[in-house]
Amino acid sequence: MQPSQSPRASLLARLPRFNSATGRPRRGWAALAGGIALALVLGSGIAVAATGAAEAHTPSVSTSCAGVTVVAASYNTNNGQQTPNSVEATIDGVVQAAIPFGNSLTRTFSFVDPSKTNTYTITVKAWDDPKGDNKWTQTFTGKVDPCAKPTITANASACDVKTGQTSLTANFGSLVANRPYLITVNGAPQPNLVPTQTTATLTFAQTAGQTYTITITDSTIPGLKASTDVVSVGCPTNPNIRVSVEQCTTENASGKFTITADVVKLRVYEVKVYSNNSQIDSFTETASSNVLTRSYTATPSNTYYFTLRDVAADPNGANLASSVPQKFLPCPATLPLPDLALVQCTATNGVANSTLGISLIALVIDRSYTVTVSGGPTAIPAVNIAPATTSNWSNGVVGVLPGSYVVTVTDVTDPRATGFTASATAVLAPCPSQQEVTLVPSTCTVPGGTSDISATVTKFTIGRAYSIAITQANAPVAGYPAQSFTPANAQPVVFNYTGLTPGVPYRVIVTDTALTSVIGAADVTPAACPGNPEVVVQAKCAVLSSASVVSVAVDKLFAGETYTVSLTKTSNGAPVSGVAAKTVTGSPANQTVQFDNVPNGTNYTVTVANAAKTLTGSKSFELASCSLDLTTLSLPTLALTGSSTLTPTLAGIGFLQFGLVLVGISLYRRRSGTQEA
Repeated sequence: MQPSQSPRASLLARLPRFNSATGRPRRGWAALAGGIALALVLGSGIAVAATGAAEAHTPSVSTSCAGVTVVAASYNTNNGQQTPNSVEATIDGVVQAAIPFGNSLTRTFSFVDPSKTNTYTITVKAWDDPKGDNKWTQTFTGKVDPCAKPTITANASACDVKTGQTSLTANFGSLVANRPYLITVNGAPQPNLVPTQTTATLTFAQTAGQTYTITITDSTIPGLKASTDVVSVGCPTNPNIRVSVEQCTTENASGKFTITADVVKLRVYEVKVYSNNSQIDSFTETASSNVLTRSYTATPSNTYYFTLRDVAADPNGANLASSVPQKFLPCPATLPLPDLALVQCTATNGVANSTLGISLIALVIDRSYTVTVSGGPTAIPAVNIAPATTSNWSNGVVGVLPGSYVVTVTDVTDPRATGFTASATAVLAPCPSQQEVTLVPSTCTVPGGTSDISATVTKFTIGRAYSIAITQANAPVAGYPAQSFTPANAQPVVFNYTGLTPGVPYRVIVTDTALTSVIGAADVTPAACPGNPEVVVQAKCAVLSSASVVSVAVDKLFAGETYTVSLTKTSNGAPVSGVAAKTVTGSPANQTVQFDNVPNGTNYTVTVANAAKTLTGSKSFELASCSLDLTTLSLPTLALTGSSTLTPTLAGIGFLQFGLVLVGISLYRRRSGTQEA
């Protein structure tokens, strides 16, 4: 809240000391101060002085087509605050920044575009009249008519000589005398125009054949401008003229030919069209673009051309332009399939000698064709028959690598004539090579068994056909007829032959089917099957002992096998306590093992078997107790054959009664028996 002031103080505060326009002290300040003092003394002049100060606060607004100006004079400051008053403006709906001021302010707000109707709202705010009761705070609104724009018209002179120029003539109106104007041609500045009256005319030399934009701008009010476009017709040139023929695209049809000329837009030309040297059309035309064109129906086998004349530049036809004649070709025809003649490769040295022969018939003379060969490993260049001079064509290619090739003949006279093509496929078999076969026999592991042979074929040629057969003594092996195969990749090809006779020689033959002189062969004899082992037992009976030593001889062992030699009781097959089985290998074929501490008086069986128990042999025998014959002191020797019924006995020696111990006769003879199994 502002502190209250006495009427005298308020009056003094409202009296401006300085002129708002010059900033100098008002000349009447001293006189006015003296008058106020006198009024105070007299008590009668206060109201008059106050009325004069309020009138000095009245703001004003003036407008032009370029902007609006606000003037606020003789306003009061507020106890040392220099700018307590303000001006707020909105121009064409755009709020401007508020402008604070002290005693006075003069400010012009320019219109962005003086060429159109503009609006404004100006508010002058006095700090000591916030509600506008004293009219020191006021709002002004209004609408301002646009400024008058300059006018412009222009034209361009004709150019009828090559490499000439054109003159642009611009006529300006609605100008303000002695006001400078900016002139541009296609954006390029020209000398400023300062007219002495409301109209003016300027001329500019320019290159013909372009569209030019001439612009005039009021330099005082840049928003006031005008522009116009003027088209300059280009100078005559050497026209590029030609005839293009759209050949017929179907059988027994017609086509179209088109005349085309690169011309100058808006120039006038005379055209004459000829077919087989006879005029078929004539017309005069103003070019609407830089290309003049017209199309006609064409007759097959006719030749077409046309002439062109620039009417203004060549009135007498001295520089007549003529196109190159073009012929309309016969229509396409359906093509038969190419006839392909193949010579297959017979070389085994790796150098292909295959030949691919190509023959074509029913070609249309004067039409163009392309012959392509694709798909195989040999790159065969395409052949262009352009044009065909006869209806038949043939060619042969030697040294073509094996593979599948597609031969295609295509009518290429006109890309739009699709479907006039024919293809045939040729397959050249791979060249032969010296194939090899490797044989691997299996091992017969059981007596009376059979053998197998695995035949692996390598170094063959992928894609060639072969046959493979197994023979024995030059005769086919029963159950194995010759087999055919064609390798699709480089992986070895394996054939298996089973159920063959061991110990018999076999031959496997691989033959190139197409070239039977190229063969590969291998021989192999599978090893004979193994037999069951043979067992021979020898026992040593010890007198005065209840056990013997048993020696076992084993024959016909098979290399690569491991055998177990065991001793069991014949009665129940139980192992003998304290007598462990023995292990032997198949090499050498005959070996001997020994069992110690074998109890006497029992029937035993010796068994020899491989790990798979497919190779076995056994022998049973009786190990009798040993005996001593005191009458003869002679002990017979027996062969332990497993069938003896002699039972040895042991004689006791009497002891002398009365403490003499007669050592028994310790003589004994070894009684041995040999029994062969």
